[in-house]
Amino acid sequence: MALTDAGYRELNYRAVHAAAVAILTNYEWTSRLAGDVN
Repeated sequence: MALTDAGYRELNYRAVHAAAVAILTNYEWTSRLAGDVN
């Protein structure tokens, strides 16, 4: 299955978006836990 240029860009965008959401969620939980500890 050959990906078109637009299809590849969309896949790349989704991967970056998912990674950003995971990082932000992880950061939020880390901050919340650190706040509970202190």
